[in-house]
Parts: sequence; structure tokens; C-alpha cells
Amino acid sequence: APGLSTIGVMLPYTGLQILLLNEIPDGFLVMTSGNIHGEPMCMDLECVLDKLRDVVDYVVEHERAIVHRVDDSVVRFTYGEPVFLRRGRGYAPEWIEVAIIIPDSVAVGADLQTAGAIGFENKVILTQFIGDVDDPVALYDLEKELLWFVKNYRIEPKAIAMDMHPQYYSRRVAKELSDMFGVPTIEVQHHHAHIVSVLGEYGVHPEDNVVGIAIDGTGYGTDGGIWGGEILITNYSNFKRVGSLKPFTLPGGDTAAIYTVKPLVALMASSGLRYEEIVDIVKKLDLSSALPYGFKELELIYVMSRGGRGVVTTSMGRTLDAFSALLKICTKRTYEGEPPMRLEALADRGSRYLDYEPRITLYNNLYIVDAGDLILWVLENMDRYRREDIAITILRGLGKGLGMIALNALKGLRNTQQLVALGGGAAVNTYIVQGVKEVLREEDVAVVLPKRIPPGDGGIALGQILVASFRLVSYE
Repeated sequence: APGLSTIGVMLPYTGLQILLLNEIPDGFLVMTSGNIHGEPMCMDLECVLDKLRDVVDYVVEHERAIVHRVDDSVVRFTYGEPVFLRRGRGYAPEWIEVAIIIPDSVAVGADLQTAGAIGFENKVILTQFIGDVDDPVALYDLEKELLWFVKNYRIEPKAIAMDMHPQYYSRRVAKELSDMFGVPTIEVQHHHAHIVSVLGEYGVHPEDNVVGIAIDGTGYGTDGGIWGGEILITNYSNFKRVGSLKPFTLPGGDTAAIYTVKPLVALMASSGLRYEEIVDIVKKLDLSSALPYGFKELELIYVMSRGGRGVVTTSMGRTLDAFSALLKICTKRTYEGEPPMRLEALADRGSRYLDYEPRITLYNNLYIVDAGDLILWVLENMDRYRREDIAITILRGLGKGLGMIALNALKGLRNTQQLVALGGGAAVNTYIVQGVKEVLREEDVAVVLPKRIPPGDGGIALGQILVASFRLVSYE
């Protein structure tokens, strides 16, 4: 994994793996799943011969059919705590007991790196990791697995919970299940579900208001924008948005998540830098070649960003992409999450947090962590400090800013639990989590991350079930 500072290690868990390792002088093997990039694992010989013919030299076949795809679980340590990246073999489908009685219900999760769930009694059962359901096989798997759980746990769904993003593929499964069982669908906002997933795992009472921080790459907001760096006051039923990362207009559609110079230019434009200044920066850093159409594209991004023509986003993912481009760590993403991961890996080689205090502003009644101010600070200090220490400062600085807003929100509430729930796919970043915890630790406020489910979209179905169930009971 070029540019990363970690590797994944697993012990053999089948007799075949043990036999293989006994024959290997070095005592280890490099392994990967039986699939091509972006597609689910093969389950039969026909798929292997079709998809993997040019990848593998030999195939060991067995007459027992594979009924369920179950990926290996992946766990990493985030600021000293184990956190799931993927919940599969060995953990799914263990149920999670929650603080409310749940009407029989189903949640379809999100679209990327996702899992579904069923709920009944005081239990929620997440499926194993399904993957990205923009792949038709994975989308079919999501529906198949949910129907298997419904049948084998003998539940009679009263509602189907789904993400509120109108273009999510997972909503197709929700609509089909809704028609099949003759029950309503219930939309749940993406980041609300992330936070309630954490609250559910920790047994927080459904009517207790809790401050939550949800950080990830994308989630459809109630204003039609793409959220991803949010501070919410939430309970199971509702939420109030009180803060976010700096919003900026990002043109380019899906390509803006691949070419990281695009969010960099857009964020610099939103920070007040003139076009000529941005051109000089891009020339100095030799970044024009990282845009498919060079300076012509840069000018278009600038004009569209300044003119508000594009998607308004507060995404932590796109913000970290911009900083990874600025430090020339990753200018073109080749796999999901690569730029932020490489930024964190660079920070792993650093030694200190530099003298930067996050700038918090008020915009449209929201407290804002000004990532544009952080960009200007980096530009002023790139030649003074090591890139590794700048990377630490970027990540912890963003975390500290989010923590400051969360603490302010907590102080403004009465009868609120003295904890902050942290969720979303970027909540696995050690330095962001460290920044959040440092601010809140000074006031004896606990910061909790999920321990039994992934903080990202692999655990979001838990929150969807709880939000939908509480609304369903309240309406009845």
C-alpha cells in the first residue's frame, strides 16, 4: 500500500490456510479476497473462471456451495482504541441490544461500504459487510440477505428505513421491500443516523439530547447540499444542526472526488484568494498537471466556485482531499479514502502539533470551522516546517475546531448527557479524534466512538432502524 503506514494482519482460521502456512518457509502469505476491484467476491467456479482467469493461477474447488458472501472483518486502532473498518466474519450477525422496544423493521443502509439491518424486540442485527451497492450484484446481495434475515428471524416488518439521498441505489431495495410487505418507507438523514448508531450502541435513552459530531465524505443534507463535517444536537427522533466545516461550492460532480486539486482550488476560492494568487500557488507547487485540462480547468473551477455553480459541501472527505493535494501527497485518488489515509500516514511520521488555533466563525446561524483559514496558514508556513508536522496540525486542528463547537453546544444545553458521540467514516482518523478529545477532555466531557460496529456506513443501518422505529412508535 504505497504511502500508507499500516498493514493488515490476520491469523489462519481454516484448516486449508494452516496447511498452506505449514508449507511456506517464511511462515506468512500475502492474501486478498477472490474478486476484482469494485465487485463482490466470487461464490462459484463459473465466476472465478469468468472474472479471475487472468488474476489467479490455480483454483481449489469444493462441492459445498457458498450461500452467503462474508468478508473478513477489519479492525484498526484509532487513538489507542480498536475501531471496526469492516464488520464481517467472526462478528456478524451478532445482535446489539438497544434501549427501546423496536417494532419489526428493516434498514437498507447507505450506498458505499454498507450493510443492512433488521430490528425486533430490543435487538438490532446488522448483516455482514455488503460493499458498494452501485454494483448490481452487491445491490442484489443486500436485498437477498435482508430477506434471509426477515425469514429466519420470523419478523413482520412494519417499516423500511432508508437514507434520504434521492439518488442512492439502496433506496431501490427499500422501495421493493416496501411494496413486498405493504409497509411505508421512512427517510433518515445520513448524519443523524451516524450519531444515533453510536447512541444506540451505548444505550442512551431515546429522548435524551446528545451532541454528536459526524464526519465523512458525503451525506445528503436537509438543505440539498452535501454534508460531511457536522455538529448536531440529536436524539433518536430529531436533530438540530449547530455547526459544520466551512461550506464551499465544489464543481465537477464525481470527478471532484478523484482529482484532489479540484476541491483545493474550490476551497482556496471560497477563502478569498484571487484567481491570480491561486494560479501562482498551483504553479509553485507544480499541480496543474494534476488537473485533466490544466489551467483552463482551473479557471473554470474558480469561476464556478465563486459564482456558486456547483454543489455546496461541508464534507470532511473533500476537505482532507484538498489538503492532501496542497501537500502533494495524493493528487489523484485510485481507491476509496486514499487521500485522507495518505495524509494520516504522513502525520504518523511527524513529531509535534504546530502553533495553530482553529478559527471559528458564525455563518447563517451555524458555527463554522474555517478550513479556509487553515489553508492560508499552511500556505504561509509550508517553507518553515516539516510536511509531517504540518499534516499533524491540519488533522488535529480540524478535530480541535469541531471539538470547540461541540463543547459550546454542550454548554448551551440543560439536562444533556456530558458526552459527545463521534461517528462517520472519517472518525477512524487518529489525529482528528485526538483533536476532538483534547478539547473536550479539558472539560471532563467523554467522547465515545462505536466499538461494536463501524463508525462509517457499515454501521449506519443501526441508526436508521432506531430513528425509524422511534418515529413509527411516536406516530402511532
